[in-house]
Amino acid sequence: MNASLPRYVPHLIALTIIAIVTILYTLPLLTRLTSAIPGTASDPDVATMVWNVGWVRRALNTGTDLLGTDAVLVPFNSDLRLHTYGLLQGFMAYPFTGILGVVGAYNLILILTLFLNGLSLYLLAYNYVQHMLGAVIAAVWAMMGTPLLFQFTVGRPTFGSIWIVCLALLVMSRLLDQPKWLKGVALGGLLLAALLTDFQIVLFTALWLSAYGLYRLWRDRRAILSPRHILILVIAGLVFGIPFFVIFYPSLSSANTSGYQQPVLESMMLYSFRLSDYVTPGILELVYGYELLFSMLLALIMFRWRGAYRFWLMGAVGILVLALGPYLQLGETRLTLPFAMMSLWSPMSNFRTPYRLAMPALIGLGMVAAYLLAYLLPRIRSSRWLVLVVILAIGGRLVFAIFHDPVRVQTYPEYAIYHQLADEPGDFVILEVPFGVRSGLDRIGRGGEILQYYQDIHQKRLLNGMIARLPASVFQFYREHPSLLFLSGELAFSDSFDADFADVLGWSSARYVLVHNRLLSQESQMTIEAFLNRQIQLQYVGQEADLLIYRVIS
Repeated sequence: MNASLPRYVPHLIALTIIAIVTILYTLPLLTRLTSAIPGTASDPDVATMVWNVGWVRRALNTGTDLLGTDAVLVPFNSDLRLHTYGLLQGFMAYPFTGILGVVGAYNLILILTLFLNGLSLYLLAYNYVQHMLGAVIAAVWAMMGTPLLFQFTVGRPTFGSIWIVCLALLVMSRLLDQPKWLKGVALGGLLLAALLTDFQIVLFTALWLSAYGLYRLWRDRRAILSPRHILILVIAGLVFGIPFFVIFYPSLSSANTSGYQQPVLESMMLYSFRLSDYVTPGILELVYGYELLFSMLLALIMFRWRGAYRFWLMGAVGILVLALGPYLQLGETRLTLPFAMMSLWSPMSNFRTPYRLAMPALIGLGMVAAYLLAYLLPRIRSSRWLVLVVILAIGGRLVFAIFHDPVRVQTYPEYAIYHQLADEPGDFVILEVPFGVRSGLDRIGRGGEILQYYQDIHQKRLLNGMIARLPASVFQFYREHPSLLFLSGELAFSDSFDADFADVLGWSSARYVLVHNRLLSQESQMTIEAFLNRQIQLQYVGQEADLLIYRVIS
């Protein structure tokens, strides 16, 4: 860059590039910011993520419990500390909910998360390579990596919030170079931000900070073992540790003894990479992408085993080993891998998707690419060729992402009845059909849990819902009611369900039964409608679009 330019201008250019990439990629969602949500009908998690934002707004506005809810899965009270809650993202969205609504605020934070990933990757890379173009290209390559974009395209921004990890690494680096108490507070605050986002973001952050701390200890042992360094790190630990151990750890540590369902190592193999995936064309894109793989190989050839890039490469490779899951299968031999050892600690046993570790691995591989680009780009003497290379490097990745990982949007139907129910006084329950309950490990029905999406509109309690971690007793309770299993699609119709259904209406205090025909097969529509029409406790109110409306009469 021109040395006469103010120092901030290159960074503004980098910020602008990352913003343009974000806008162009998310354009299908940006143009329908307040009306559509990401994903397709086969992506149910987005409904829960939207509900999360709505519940945070409701809790902050009304003083309702922020960390627990009895508004879904009646008659239970669910612990949201074990839920994929995204509390930080809920707080970030809250100021915009009054302007954009819950859907618009949720979409805004999703788009902002993608931008922050790119910006933080750039800042981290520039801190080490001191080359704007190399840092921004590497940041775009990593932020647009398929492992991250997959989380965005299905509507799970909290799972892909690696900007917190990058900023924590940046602050840790600055802290170890020059310890100041404000940096300790900032590092602790970023760890707390990870905690309020998702436990797996805490894991990603802990892995990278631990690796970086060991690296600096090996390289600068005498310089960073001063009492001041230790004191500042203790401050960071306290900012994070006090909320963690006071609020969240009790729930985590008691999960095994409180009847919560726990994943087993064998089941994690389904969500783990195979060793061959790292070299198989068409699959390796799901891990790190072709340009980052090429950068890694070229760096090894050009730099051999010299230079600071080695730490980032070793860190990325170490995390990718964890992404292989608990076991490595080689023919008839099954070797235990480090991930299995990590799962021996009870809070870690809740992490059942090793493949998601490809996301933090992108940080290390992006850094390797930044070192390589910072070495190669200054050797391009022609400014025209340099511009062409930059455009191809950034534009090529963007075009590939648009076609390989497109942002698809879906729209949930709007129903006037939900607004009418919001105005109807009283604390009562709505029984939505199809009935559906889901956690990360179990489910009843196929899709009925997405109807909690509408709760922010009607503000009434539901039997349906998705909470990431639930005690086994919740599913046992619902499965003891055959009428609910029938309404979920898991049992065929029987005349014997009438008495049980009357019992369900009684203990749930349900005032309305709403049937969403769009979520039911034609056969199920007919049998469920016939079943409900014969119930003497129900009065048919009418139909709105595909929605059948029944009122419970006493």
